[in-house]
Amino acid sequence: MDIQYLMALQSFREMTHGLFNSFFLFMTQFGEDRLAFVVAMIFYYAVEKKLGRFMLIGASTADFVNGVIKLTACVYRPWIREPLLDPPAGGKTTATGYSFPSGHSTMATSIYGSSAAYYHKRTGICISFLVILAIVLFSRNYLGVHTPQDVIVGFSLTALLLFLLYKVVEWAEKGKNRDLILLGITVVLIIAAICYFINKSYPHDYNAEGKLIVDPAVMVLNSYCGCGMFLGAVLGWVIERRFINFTTDVSTYKKLLRCLSGII
Repeated sequence: MDIQYLMALQSFREMTHGLFNSFFLFMTQFGEDRLAFVVAMIFYYAVEKKLGRFMLIGASTADFVNGVIKLTACVYRPWIREPLLDPPAGGKTTATGYSFPSGHSTMATSIYGSSAAYYHKRTGICISFLVILAIVLFSRNYLGVHTPQDVIVGFSLTALLLFLLYKVVEWAEKGKNRDLILLGITVVLIIAAICYFINKSYPHDYNAEGKLIVDPAVMVLNSYCGCGMFLGAVLGWVIERRFINFTTDVSTYKKLLRCLSGII
């Protein structure tokens, strides 16, 4: 059913001569790590610190978990499983490595899903974030780079993780040294994950050209980056709340300077 759905979407792309390809190629970028983290940093430094902080911690945690699952399942991309699938030009650019669960769906849910929840009492803003999230999720199917299962699990798992994380962060901020406990747990999880990545066995399948379909070594290195982001987000949260505790109640010039320096 999942491949048949993607084939139906491909038929629609062909029937409309790729009319909507550019739109979905543009919108799917909102689920990419770099752009998503830029959005989070803008909120953190200049708009709503509490939301931005949760975006950064949530996205980093979800990305870490996503990496663990990807390297556990080792599911190949849809067009590898079904050669008749042909994503539009540019669709494969960021669709590398294993497929399950969708990293774009995970990141988009972390950033725009948490934003929608935060602004749930402001209907217009909430709906806007939900629309962006829905388009990003659908774009992964429309472009033929992820199956519905990839997207649904990426969204559902991240939504559950964000809910639990909100409770955990709220608990940590109400007690003495609880943030250090969370930091310690984070370090233990990362060490355990790295040991798992190193010792796990991976499939080594080759294409007709004799090249690895997916190079496990590259995927492991990418997951190390996820470990670094996870540690950086939690450690940064601990340092900021203990020694800096900045406020966004500053001039527009300072906000712009913060955003620019932070993004760089």
